[in-house]
Amino acid sequence: MGPRFALVTFHGSVVHCDRVTQTLRHAPIWLCEPNVFLTRDGNTAELTVGAEGGGWAVNDYRPDACGMADTGGASVLGAVPTGPDTIALHANGRYMCAEASGAVAMSRNKPKGWESFLLVPERDMQRLTYILTNRWLPSHAGAPPTDPAAYRCAEPYAVLFDGVRVPLRTLAGDARSRDLFICHDDWKIRHYVPYRPLAYLAAYGREDIFQSAEIAIRSLFVHGQWDGDVLLITDAAHRDFPARLPEPIRARTIVAIVPAHDVLDYTLARYRIAEIPEAAAYGPLLYIDTDIVCDAPLHALTRSAALSSKLHACPEFQLGHPNDYYGVSLLNADGAAFDPNANGYSSGTLVFRDAESQRALFATIVATAYRIAALADRRDVFEYFDQPIFNYVAHKAAAIDGTLLEQFVRIYINNQPPLTEPVGKGLVHFAGGVGNSLPKLTHMTRYLELLNARR
Repeated sequence: MGPRFALVTFHGSVVHCDRVTQTLRHAPIWLCEPNVFLTRDGNTAELTVGAEGGGWAVNDYRPDACGMADTGGASVLGAVPTGPDTIALHANGRYMCAEASGAVAMSRNKPKGWESFLLVPERDMQRLTYILTNRWLPSHAGAPPTDPAAYRCAEPYAVLFDGVRVPLRTLAGDARSRDLFICHDDWKIRHYVPYRPLAYLAAYGREDIFQSAEIAIRSLFVHGQWDGDVLLITDAAHRDFPARLPEPIRARTIVAIVPAHDVLDYTLARYRIAEIPEAAAYGPLLYIDTDIVCDAPLHALTRSAALSSKLHACPEFQLGHPNDYYGVSLLNADGAAFDPNANGYSSGTLVFRDAESQRALFATIVATAYRIAALADRRDVFEYFDQPIFNYVAHKAAAIDGTLLEQFVRIYINNQPPLTEPVGKGLVHFAGGVGNSLPKLTHMTRYLELLNARR
């Protein structure tokens, strides 16, 4: 079988099969499933619906509709080139037409514009579908993300994307690239990156930890105006965690099961995000500990992270802190050069462009932590478990930037008096020790009540 092509109409829409009526129709790519494909043998062609090797033949070509009949095998169509990449399809003296009503019918006597279809290779159609069903963030400062609701079909064989008319044959580009370049006005370029934010947390252990996670997630949506989804990394026993949440938050919260057996496993789960298939389609990603409350919109944070190649963490105390919060003992043992007066970084809040960009660094943090634990023959080498190792590996890789998150995070130690006024930076981290969740939960509950009262 030769290569398969999707059919894009003169209007800029895509031919698809309506599963209910079993008829062919055309609609914007972002509003339908591009499930109709053409294979061609010289001057003849066949249409099928569905996956390669297992699809159903389109075999009903009537003047009022095309579709699939209950009986009969594949029907062969005549194929007439009408341009470099366009084709007209005919049978019984009539040509297939993309009607203004959205129907696809064998209704015309001559092959003109509406009777011609752009052939788009299946792989390119996958890329087009991805582009036109997602938001994209322009790289020029201050511009908001695009939205599929604003995309429009355009003639001939084009789409209006962020106000620019773009031929669909040029939009797919390199399927391997996360970046999107749009050419307009002959030579001018606009650059875009994917914008599908994901906030994620890791929760294991006692019920109060999951209560804290619930507060953190609710605050993201209510006070952070979160415009993405949320993923909770947890164990199989808490697969139904989203049921705790109200709609529509529940519908935007997903769970990933990552087995963990002790506190070291729990704290390292955040670095396994690149191993979770559900996370691959998102970017940017915001990790927050369960002891964090969101108190202001985060759009500026996520948009900055989407355009950055850096791993962003929040500066905390001095790197050389005597309590070894940031792996100074590891740096010394390694003979690494460092400034003890420079900032160490909290591992409680991280933001980065996408999971793949951090795969190697995060995998090294996990592997290093387990090697150190094995050599010491204990799992609690450090009081703050992952954080010293996170700082050590990131320092060796020169991987962390603190200038972004320090604008949005307030670290509030839980032995301080309760907050009586909103901080309003974006994220308040009620820190105070791994597993010391009950004091944190009390602070978080009171602070969320304060925020709700001020809405």
